[in-house]
Amino acid sequence: MHRADPELSRLVDCVKSARTEHAALDIQGGGTKQFYAEAPRGEPLEMRALTGISSYEPTELVVTARAGTTLAELELVLA
Repeated sequence: MHRADPELSRLVDCVKSARTEHAALDIQGGGTKQFYAEAPRGEPLEMRALTGISSYEPTELVVTARAGTTLAELELVLA
């Protein structure tokens, strides 16, 4: 399923590799809430390239956004 999306494929491969090696990953986005978390540990795994709205059902008030989607992008779609 994810093979059609090269960025998603890259992320899946990174996660699989880390799992095989029993390595920690530091999943990163825009860094806007980093102060909530503990000190990062593990190899950084950048999510910002994984953007976009996957589905939007306005009658149900449900939106599904990919991990790297910015709040500004989401607000633009919902406006």
